[in-house]
Amino acid sequence: MSLKEPVIAITEREAQGPVADLYKDIRSTLGVPVVNLIWRHLATIPGSLEWCWTSLKPSYESGAVDAEASILKTRVSVSADNILSKFCLESVGLSNDDLNSIKVVLNSYYRSNAMNLVSLSALVMKLNGSVQTNETPFSKTSAARISNSIEGQMPYLMPLDDMPTHVRDLVIAINKIGGREEILPSMYRHLANWPAFLSLLYSILIPYEKEGLLERNIILGLDHARVSGVKLSQNIPDNLAVMSADSQSQTRSALERFVNGPIGKMTPIVPFILSSMDVSG
Repeated sequence: MSLKEPVIAITEREAQGPVADLYKDIRSTLGVPVVNLIWRHLATIPGSLEWCWTSLKPSYESGAVDAEASILKTRVSVSADNILSKFCLESVGLSNDDLNSIKVVLNSYYRSNAMNLVSLSALVMKLNGSVQTNETPFSKTSAARISNSIEGQMPYLMPLDDMPTHVRDLVIAINKIGGREEILPSMYRHLANWPAFLSLLYSILIPYEKEGLLERNIILGLDHARVSGVKLSQNIPDNLAVMSADSQSQTRSALERFVNGPIGKMTPIVPFILSSMDVSG
């Protein structure tokens, strides 16, 4: 069994010129060492990445996105019952360097997923013409940055074709947890560099799903993102350069697929994973 990646993207290594400049700005503004897949996919749609990022950057810079994302994270977070103790992680061959790299991956997606979920929900509303005016929009001074940037280097983003069969099968299986498996989250491709760690995640995520907690938190996150999107959409300027009708249609479709798919799913999964890791001793 194989999984085709159903979205095309311009990788960070491939990015050149204006796209590379936008990627650099996205990393800096979000405070993470990675450009998430949604942005890399939007870069393949003519005019889309520039329009989307220009639309949202003021709300990121004001701290409004971070503030809404922080509230969302408190609502979808749940502590894992099974703890992956340090001796357990070391027993499957993970060194301190491995664990530090894994934490960079997890912390990066923990920070960026929630921000992307609320901000891209605002773009969906803007493109669908469903912006409401009964909410008070954020001003540039109404919110301050409340999270520190994530420092570190992201590990190799492993293509499916480069994975041994058993690792690819594991990635496919773990992506089925929580459903919404059409698009493969990049996080699992980063973590494929440590198959033993992915195996442990599989064992703790399955009960999370079977107990119904994961689906409940996914829905909670999406509901909150829609409310946040109402507020944030009012800060999107109306005088931006207009995309072509075709690009606008492709952008709307991509945003809806990602918001309701991998971003909505991974937003509660990552904090659950982080809560399971006891690496203090």
